[in-house]
Amino acid sequence: LDSKTGQPILELFDELVADGLSIFMVTHDPSVAHRCPRVISLHDGEVVKDENNARHRVNVEGMQLSPA
Repeated sequence: LDSKTGQPILELFDELVADGLSIFMVTHDPSVAHRCPRVISLHDGEVVKDENNARHRVNVEGMQLSPA
């Protein structure tokens, strides 16, 4: 998704999570992963990192992205 389309979808995901739903998302975009509370990194099909994420605000393509 482009950044204009992606932002409302990520905000919807934030609302769904706040309502108690779980979202399983796969991305190669570190700015998208950064807003998630948990990030599992894979390499060659193996888990190489499983960490809680501080969910900091990030700036991508001139747009501020901030989690709910």
